[in-house]
Amino acid sequence: METINMQGHLIEIRNLTVKRGGMTVLSNVNIIEDNNPTCLVGNNGTGKTTLLLAIAKIIPANGEIKFAGRELSQEEISFYVEGMEPYGHLTVKDYYNLIKELYNTEVKDIFGIYYKWKKH
Repeated sequence: METINMQGHLIEIRNLTVKRGGMTVLSNVNIIEDNNPTCLVGNNGTGKTTLLLAIAKIIPANGEIKFAGRELSQEEISFYVEGMEPYGHLTVKDYYNLIKELYNTEVKDIFGIYYKWKKH
C-alpha cells in the first residue's frame, strides 16, 4: 500500500473561475477540505458539475487546485458521474471515446475500471 505524504489540505481550491460560452459560470471559488468523504450539494444549475469538470481538468479553469498539497496532472485524475446513463446502448469503450472526443483530451483511468469493463 502506498503512503501519501500530506503536505497540505486534502483538497485546496483557491480563486477558481470557470467561463463557458463567454459566460462566467463560477467565480472565485475557494474550498479547503480535510475530511473524507465530501458532499457537494446545490440546486440544479448552480455549477456543481462544472466545478467537478474543472477539478478533473476536463474543462479549462483559472485558479489553483491542489490535492494533498500538490497539483495533479490530468493523467492522475479520473471522473465518473454515478447513475449517468444517457446512452444505455453504449459500451464503456464507447463512453471512453465519446468523452475523449467531446473534450479533446486523453482520458486516463487510474482505477483500472476501463480495462475491467471495456469488454461489456
